Amino acid sequence: LFPFERGLFEDKVANFWCSLSLIYKAHLRHPRKHLQIASTAMTLAGFAPCSVHLLRYPSMLSVVYAVVITSLSFFLFSFHVHEKTILLC
Repeated sequence: LFPFERGLFEDKVANFWCSLSLIYKAHLRHPRKHLQIASTAMTLAGFAPCSVHLLRYPSMLSVVYAVVITSLSFFLFSFHVHEKTILLC
């Protein structure tokens, strides 16, 4: 479904993985499968608190916050592919 072969990030994108690569070259030290699992786990961890809050205290404002936080979490922690930029539109 997603072209994981492109890698974690591209030169034009400043996300968590791009920032991390300045200090630690995860894409060179770990297999792609482990990076896919790590990015999925970090994406889920990024929006899990707002999802729990939304379930516990449902309101229209909580829905707006949850949508914003979820989209930012996907942008920051998931694999960067061109198809993901549609989320920013």
